[in-house]
Amino acid sequence: MKILHVVHQFLPYHHHGAEISTYELGVMQQAAGHEVVVVAGESSPHEQELFHEQYSYRELKVHRIYFNPQTPNGWLSHDGFAQLWRGLVESEQPDLVHVQHLMNLSLSLVDVTHEMGIPLVLTLRDFSLLCPRINLVKGDGNVCIDPDLESDCLPCLKQKRPMESGDLLPAAVDLLRENILSPRSWDILRRLISARLRSRKVFPPLSLSSGDDILRRNEEVIRRLQKFDRITAISEDTASRFERLADNRVSVQTLQQVPDTGRCLWKQRIRGDGHLRFGYLGKMSYVKGVHLLLRAFRYLPLGQAKLLLFGGPTRTDIRQLAFWRKLKRLSKWPGVQIFSDPFDPAEIAEVMNQIDVLIVPSIWFEAYGRVVAEALASGIPVICSDEGGPASVIQPDINGLTFHLGDEMDLVTKMRRFIDEPDLLERMSSEAHPPKTPDQYLDEVLSMYADVIEKKL
Repeated sequence: MKILHVVHQFLPYHHHGAEISTYELGVMQQAAGHEVVVVAGESSPHEQELFHEQYSYRELKVHRIYFNPQTPNGWLSHDGFAQLWRGLVESEQPDLVHVQHLMNLSLSLVDVTHEMGIPLVLTLRDFSLLCPRINLVKGDGNVCIDPDLESDCLPCLKQKRPMESGDLLPAAVDLLRENILSPRSWDILRRLISARLRSRKVFPPLSLSSGDDILRRNEEVIRRLQKFDRITAISEDTASRFERLADNRVSVQTLQQVPDTGRCLWKQRIRGDGHLRFGYLGKMSYVKGVHLLLRAFRYLPLGQAKLLLFGGPTRTDIRQLAFWRKLKRLSKWPGVQIFSDPFDPAEIAEVMNQIDVLIVPSIWFEAYGRVVAEALASGIPVICSDEGGPASVIQPDINGLTFHLGDEMDLVTKMRRFIDEPDLLERMSSEAHPPKTPDQYLDEVLSMYADVIEKKL
């Protein structure tokens, strides 16, 4: 069959979970004999309201769409985008459209695809369709539990997590230093200035200034969700939370994804005489909870453990760079080491070989976390929060431990167990295996496609 994957942005400019997962799935599907095309929204500005270009990324054909609507709420509905999307679909003639993420695009593509009678599937990776802040973390930094979309969202959007005043100017200098030699950054700046000179808005406007705006947004989203032939989520936690957010007006099935773990090497972890090595891999952002982990590590006895952090901030975001400065201050503690230079995915086995226990300290309801599967495929037990996708694959006292979401001292307690119980690491390492193989995941996705297409006939 011919499959059209839709995602909010894509490689080579963007290397986050949704992009990499979409790429890996597309490559596996092509290897299985199917034809795959990717359509990606681009988050950077452009001089034009709509601009479409085509390129190839390794094995995959990609359409990139720059979308800068000049009318309010273009994300909800946009005639120009609908026309462009219709032409693209008529040109590609897919048997099925699989939406991986809709940010940077327009919900008009759902209307057009449904009207054309093409099977339409959605994978949920976060809560962005019903949470304007994407991840159910409030503007003040607190987790949003069972929100009332009418009364809770507007105050939340007016909140901003305080940024330490002494970090703002240094973060601005970091922003300039990080991007001054980047050709892509200069190209984005050029287009930004050009758009401004043409009196064009450069980021998709979304009017959310009243409770009515919030209600309208959510009603429009739910109406579009009801046009999908199948909605899946990458974890049971994400599926159940999204259904509650949508007031149970849509049905979400769980189809747990598994990343390509072929580069990982399973190795039995054994507690030796040296330091116990805790590790973190991922973006250094607030919702990932790295600050929580760094504070928790300070409660461990000196000389008993190391903490190795692999990752960095989004270097084009001044708030993330300011937070990064805070993390670097917290990391000035015996046993803490940060590796902020990106590593090649081919080096994952080498990186995993440097740690004994992976910690996923996210303060939001993490949808899944590909690094969890990579750790398990490397024989590494995991400590994660007791809510979210990772908790669905971590069995406490078997292949890892869970701590109460956002509870720093409970995280300390779980980390201490690996120090105080010498046999715990070896026992849990022997049980560390991914829940399923990438081939099993591919079979589940293709089986779901076949079921959707059959029911559509």
